[in-house]
Amino acid sequence: MNQKKSSSILKKFLLFNLIVFSVLGLLTFLYLQAIQPNLVKEKTLNHQTIIKNTNDHLERLNIQFDEEGISTFSIIGTFFISKFR
Repeated sequence: MNQKKSSSILKKFLLFNLIVFSVLGLLTFLYLQAIQPNLVKEKTLNHQTIIKNTNDHLERLNIQFDEEGISTFSIIGTFFISKFR
């Protein structure tokens, strides 16, 4: 008779955990679905800023879009990144 009670407590415990984790999983899924458009928008804005800054630097330094000009721009960028880190 004692073993039947512990089995019943175990079943209740497992059922309770199943319900709690199911609810948490569902809420997590809904939360991620709600914030996903904002994350994509934020990444897009970051990429647009990087592209705009790169274009501004190319124009300011009067770099031509050929192999030599891009190589010079890359070397200058690498130098400044490593110097100011």
